[in-house]
Amino acid sequence: GTFTVGTYEVADGALPGTYKACVTPPFSMAPLPPPPIIDPKYGDPDKSGLVVNVEPKRNSITLEVQRFKK
Repeated sequence: GTFTVGTYEVADGALPGTYKACVTPPFSMAPLPPPPIIDPKYGDPDKSGLVVNVEPKRNSITLEVQRFKK
């Protein structure tokens, strides 16, 4: 999938630095939440193990996650 980063406004980017990252599903107004696609640990930046280094330029970042195992 794709993502954008916002600091002060939606999609305004991030300040240079190293950050813990998390991945969450898009907001849904469905009465029942859909089953998880990726491991729920990725929704918590302290448990995800994802770290991103943002440099003072346009960055291309790939986050690799594991699918949810039933």
